[in-house]
Amino acid sequence: MNEKGFAQWSAMVRPALACGDSVFAVGTDVSSGTKTEEASTEVFCPGDPV
Repeated sequence: MNEKGFAQWSAMVRPALACGDSVFAVGTDVSSGTKTEEASTEVFCPGDPV
């Protein structure tokens, strides 16, 4: 986290996920090891209904 309170991150998933696959993310405070946030979504592909 920088001095303005913003965090940066990136991720690479291999093998690539298919349309409709589920993706989960968990945020962790690296100094304490405490879980801070959790989120999930499904992979969206062109042509999927909105």
